[in-house]
Amino acid sequence: MSTWRAERFTQLFDDATWRDLPERLAALDDDERAAAARGLPKALPTLRKAVDKAGRPDRGLGLLLAVINLDGTVQQAITSTSSWWFLRLSPEQLELVRRELAARGKDWVAAFVEVALDEVAFDPPFIRDLLADVGLPQPHHPGLLIDPTFQADWPSPGRAWERNFLATCSFLDLLTEPWSFFVEERAEDHRRIRSRLEDLRQVEPLDDEALAAALVGALGRDKDPRPAITWLDLLDLGHLLGPHVDRLLTLLPQLSGAPATWLRTTLLGLELDDDQVSVLALDTLVRREKGPKLAVLERLRSLSSPTADLTGTVAALLDDRSPDVQRAAKTLLESWQEPAPTTPAPELWRAPSGPPAVVAAAESPELPVLLQGLCAHPQPFPVEVDRVLDALVAAADDDGAEQVSALVRQEFDGRRAGHPLWTVLDHWSRGRDPMAGVRLGPFQQVAALRAADVVARLGRIPRLLSTTHADRPWLEVSEVAARARDWAEAGEPLIRSDVAVALSRLDPREPGECPAVPLDGGGSLADAVALWRADGWEAAERSLVPEWAGYAPPTHFGFEGEAVWLCPARLGPVIRRIEADLGQDRTGEAAERCARAVDLARPITVALAGCALQVAAAVPTGLRELVAAALFTAWDEERLDGASLAAAWPRDGSLPVARIVWLLTRIADEGGLAGVWPLMAVMAEQVAGADRLPPGTAPLLELVARLAPSVPEPTELPKVTALAASGARSKSAAAARAIVKALR
Repeated sequence: MSTWRAERFTQLFDDATWRDLPERLAALDDDERAAAARGLPKALPTLRKAVDKAGRPDRGLGLLLAVINLDGTVQQAITSTSSWWFLRLSPEQLELVRRELAARGKDWVAAFVEVALDEVAFDPPFIRDLLADVGLPQPHHPGLLIDPTFQADWPSPGRAWERNFLATCSFLDLLTEPWSFFVEERAEDHRRIRSRLEDLRQVEPLDDEALAAALVGALGRDKDPRPAITWLDLLDLGHLLGPHVDRLLTLLPQLSGAPATWLRTTLLGLELDDDQVSVLALDTLVRREKGPKLAVLERLRSLSSPTADLTGTVAALLDDRSPDVQRAAKTLLESWQEPAPTTPAPELWRAPSGPPAVVAAAESPELPVLLQGLCAHPQPFPVEVDRVLDALVAAADDDGAEQVSALVRQEFDGRRAGHPLWTVLDHWSRGRDPMAGVRLGPFQQVAALRAADVVARLGRIPRLLSTTHADRPWLEVSEVAARARDWAEAGEPLIRSDVAVALSRLDPREPGECPAVPLDGGGSLADAVALWRADGWEAAERSLVPEWAGYAPPTHFGFEGEAVWLCPARLGPVIRRIEADLGQDRTGEAAERCARAVDLARPITVALAGCALQVAAAVPTGLRELVAAALFTAWDEERLDGASLAAAWPRDGSLPVARIVWLLTRIADEGGLAGVWPLMAVMAEQVAGADRLPPGTAPLLELVARLAPSVPEPTELPKVTALAASGARSKSAAAARAIVKALR
């Protein structure tokens, strides 16, 4: 009785194209077919490895077609498939796969779908079309919902798009938006989706009220509000939000950045009663953006009986940095017949407040809740991943690794997610290699390896060295040392990947020693710390280039967020991403990403400070506020010193002075003059010594002249002094003379 070996299958794949393969398999005589069916289970692992090594999607397709046609099991069909090649198949190839699967019958397809729903390889449009091909109903499952990363999920008639879209909105954190690296492609995608929606409405009228209600629900429930906002815009549902005003008002404190600006602008365009206007005003007037403040102040002119809180909030705007806001607030108070209060001016020159006090970690949710969140949200931020790992360790310590494994299987049953931690835990709970098929970029690969190493030793280890305890990515040396001593008491060697992540979250300049606790594989923590400190970490700051290893999956997790969190001292990938955003005119993304990086980094390096100045010079005023606030906070927490900010200023005069003057004014008037004075001095000397004074010279020197009396330390500005002595009658020369007088 003969049996096919892997070489015989390979020969078949070499001789037949993917189009011909089903016919070639069907033409086998009974003996050959039986020999192939007997040999398939044993040959399958070898054949799959060969597909991965060859890197050819057509070979993967051939293997899947062989499994289907040789009466393979559902599990064999699943394990023969990898996302890296299946997601690259053409529509013609996918149609062939669906046709061959449907030929196995309804029962087999139902069993196949039940397993495939939990696999990343099989995208939602493919599964939905397969169910329709065999006449099976579509279950209410997150693996079948709208994912606009696939153009097959864009609006089109005959695909129950509205039903699927409403179902997507009902699941926590599953709503996504069309995604593209390039702003031009994104705009084109949005235009095409709007065109498809118009065509769909001609054939299948949509229930706009139901869509608006579902999107408002997603906006208030999901961690990322941007997909709901994007779809409200694509569906043109802004005019239908009136019945949801009260709900939208409750969301104001939860939002920031561009989503908050969108919501305030949207609410201002709706009919609001006096109470609703007051709620909107109390939120908007304490924000930084000038435009929304002016719009709300204008809207408040129709309010005849303001509350005391509202009056006080408006009065506080008399000291706003914007003269326009000050005038509007004064006019409004006069119309309300309220006297303008007087408030003391803030102290401009002061020492930074220092690092914030360590906030005690709130009691972590139970492990089942964290696992459900991991399933629901495809892009958990690294601090949430840390919480899951801590909860796994604690649960295994109480109940044992087997109980934890059973709990993971239970919570993951019928679910799927694209995050590496989900894949690692799912594989581990089912007895598979946790890292099987996990091919990622450098930062995520370290994170995934750490998770795999941790689950392999659950029940024997104390708290990890690397997990953070608050909303900051760094750890203290003393904290890592204390945790390492817990490992020594438990008699367990430290996990190398855990140590690697922990080191990336330490400040190399911070003094302190770690104990010589052994590492798995040899060496000790003390040795690792000594080598790491001697490694010249500053030189590597810009050496890491973001990359996707292998095929980029349809779910993209936040690379730049993980890069900062996993390595707050090495910010090269983040800086390059921000520069790419600016190069493609994605100013909103650049400003938000830059502010987040400055919030997380410790310390703020010269390169990151220079990136922040570049962003501030390129983005509109409202977005510049984000950068100013982040830089001020970094200085106030002693993560940014004035010398680093001054060193970041380009000596070639490539940045517009006037926009940086705006940034310096905001930080100085907030009380951060000591942090920006070195940069102001460098800029003043540069412009004063230029052969031809550049645009923005007068505003810069006037700012220096205004603030110089508050500077307690002597400052030598020889080029400004020379300009003052030149006898010129320009505004710049007059400001230079005022500076010289103030600094005597």
